[in-house]
Amino acid sequence: MNRLPLFLCCLLLPMAACTMGPTTIKFPISGGEMVPLTFAKGGFVNAEDNDFKIEAAQFEVDPVTKRDTYIFKLISKTGAVPRSIRVEDVSDEAPVTWVEDAAPKLTDRRWVWRSDPVPADRANLRWVFEIESCFRVCRFTIVAADGRTVVLHQPCSYPDFVKAFFRQQLGLEQAPAPR
Repeated sequence: MNRLPLFLCCLLLPMAACTMGPTTIKFPISGGEMVPLTFAKGGFVNAEDNDFKIEAAQFEVDPVTKRDTYIFKLISKTGAVPRSIRVEDVSDEAPVTWVEDAAPKLTDRRWVWRSDPVPADRANLRWVFEIESCFRVCRFTIVAADGRTVVLHQPCSYPDFVKAFFRQQLGLEQAPAPR
């Protein structure tokens, strides 16, 4: 995929959303499909439809354990339990499936999934090793209780300094010397 539009989006869209209100752009994902992503007030708007809302799609590093995980959260607005939920990272040429939950469980209308620690290497976390800021896009494919398939795309922004922090926390890079 051509990374120039991605770089320009990382640079310009948060500024534009701050001054103009919500902004929706078409963004390329795996397979060349273009999906609409909405920004507002310097951040992403959580994807939703009438029945479901994405609450989180993020990567984080626990500073104590130095373990990295992906966390996905979905709200069922109606409280109906979906038949299944699949979450894929569709940011690169080929999608990567993170979750295939054939029997989702809700607690207080929320579905939450946390990955096992991801090996901190270039094969599994290539995007963390890239110096520039980036977006990751997760595709949630939800089969609703009534059999309908709902697809929501949730973007997540990782500025360069956050990625540097991840690398430091994972022991992949030394902390900068104090000034």
